[in-house]
Amino acid sequence: MLGNKKARPQRKPAVGIGFTLLFISLCIPQHAPVVAQTAGNPKDILVIANVNVADNSVTQTAVRDLFLKVRKEWKDGKRVLPIYPIDAQLRDDFGERVLNMNTVAQQRYWEDLKVKYGQKEPPEFSNNQKAVFKLSGSVSFVYRKDLLPNVVKVILVVPLDQQFSLLPPQIL
Repeated sequence: MLGNKKARPQRKPAVGIGFTLLFISLCIPQHAPVVAQTAGNPKDILVIANVNVADNSVTQTAVRDLFLKVRKEWKDGKRVLPIYPIDAQLRDDFGERVLNMNTVAQQRYWEDLKVKYGQKEPPEFSNNQKAVFKLSGSVSFVYRKDLLPNVVKVILVVPLDQQFSLLPPQIL
């Protein structure tokens, strides 16, 4: 005791650092697959874009045009960079539900575009969400069950039971 005052116990620096690390770990989003918070089937396809893309939502027709390289710019004039995931099943589902093309039709489409205009198929990434996060203007797609929170923005949801078609409903 110094005079009439009690001596304060000394805190150990490790305690303050421990609390700081705990706080930081709780604030940073975990990068593990989670089901999107909205109700839906885990096999719904979510079209995702870089958070800096001006478009907050798009139609299925617009998504089709983006991935077939018919539309090459976002509404703010930034260049679109479509990215395919490496998952073959996801690509097949996307092709059938959104592009209205099976695998063979897609291959023919890209062969024709390459011969006629020198255009290549969009690149593939094993971690397409990470690629979309890092690449400005990029767009891709994932199953709802694989969406990582706070990494990309969802601009379109394609439900499992929905298949896109350019044909009028009465012809189907």
